[in-house]
Amino acid sequence: MRLTIVAAAIAFLSVACSSDPEPIDPASVQIFTGYCTGTLLAEHAAMRWIGQSQWSGSERIPAGTKFLLSESFDKPFGYVVYDDDSLRRLDEDGFQEGVAFSSDCESSVTARVLLVDATLHASESLDGDGCELEAGMSFASLSVILSGTVAEVEAPEVEATCGFNPGYSDDFVADRLFVL
Repeated sequence: MRLTIVAAAIAFLSVACSSDPEPIDPASVQIFTGYCTGTLLAEHAAMRWIGQSQWSGSERIPAGTKFLLSESFDKPFGYVVYDDDSLRRLDEDGFQEGVAFSSDCESSVTARVLLVDATLHASESLDGDGCELEAGMSFASLSVILSGTVAEVEAPEVEATCGFNPGYSDDFVADRLFVL
């Protein structure tokens, strides 16, 4: 009886400990099918998104992982999307095509795209019902001003979807993605 309880506890712990999120191929997710992806050729450093433009920690992302291809100051980098909707931002240091990653994307066109689902509110205090925006939404023009943990988001799409502009959010993350 005691052995059975110990075995059951070990089985439970191994299931609980192995529930780490798995990276997904963003090209297989309909909301990201119009955007360029890359594949890591070697293990690479990344930070976890913890909220309003805050990235923390240093994780190693394994070779073979698919990611959304983005740019920062004319340099490529990217985002790894996980099956639990979490996000990692690949470190830009040493991130060179052919060395750190491969991609078939030849586009130089980018679009501002919402990377995770977000809730916008009409007031900075985030009171009242929120307006839900879905990951993958693109913006013709976008202004994001950060103030502490709340972002002021202004875009024509916010007005069209939510009926107010600007909107305020504590879970908004968008960036430029290369368009196929």
